[in-house]
Amino acid sequence: MNVKTFDFLILLLGVVSYLFGYYLLTIYTVIHICIRILQEYSPYFNNKLISFKKDQETIKYNYLKDFKLYYYFIMVVRVVTGGFYIFFFYALNAEQLEQYSFLFFSITYTFVISNFIDLIIIIYIILYKNNPIRETILNVCYHCVNKGVFAFGALHMSSNVQLINPNSVTNFYHLWSPLGRGYGAHSSDQLLQVDILKTHLGSKFDYTACIDEYKYLEPEKIKSYAKQQNIDLPSIKVTHEHVVSWDYEKKNSDKKD
Repeated sequence: MNVKTFDFLILLLGVVSYLFGYYLLTIYTVIHICIRILQEYSPYFNNKLISFKKDQETIKYNYLKDFKLYYYFIMVVRVVTGGFYIFFFYALNAEQLEQYSFLFFSITYTFVISNFIDLIIIIYIILYKNNPIRETILNVCYHCVNKGVFAFGALHMSSNVQLINPNSVTNFYHLWSPLGRGYGAHSSDQLLQVDILKTHLGSKFDYTACIDEYKYLEPEKIKSYAKQQNIDLPSIKVTHEHVVSWDYEKKNSDKKD
């Protein structure tokens, strides 16, 4: 694969990620394109990049020398994670997602934690190994972004899967992450009911009217808020089909009005 083809694929990844709301991958793409532009037009930056590439060889040499087992372990983790994601998102139907949720979260969090440990090892090599690293600050920043984008990307993706009940990690992410929704939930049914409210109200939706003092969705407050807005929420167990059907009916009724 030549450089231009690789750059095109990275750009395509960024556009698709932006369209689907995976902004961390979009940021990664922007950084990559900026580096390519600087490499093309700045001799100073290009020399820095040459030193940086030599540093990667030094880092890999020390990694394989002192942490060889973990080097291959994290490769296996990445392959398993990628393969399971393909199976989970493309091979399963909506009703099967909850059955595999424990395995899904286990693999995701293993991936996130192993990437964090990988980053610590690399920073240790950059800062403390005897073999000289020329571009120390550049290497630390690069590997923090590189590992962070994929780790937090996986965390963001796993925290936004419909029809899977949230857990303490996904709720923590949504409560404290700048990319989170700002509130936690006790079940996927609550989140789907909120999706109905969002679909109906759009930007006028006020989630603070549906949460308790701990910023978790409160069933009675959701019902009360829906009643105030004259929205009938399904009293039966909410499924993805209900949301799609309700949204379709709403759009048709809006057209008739």
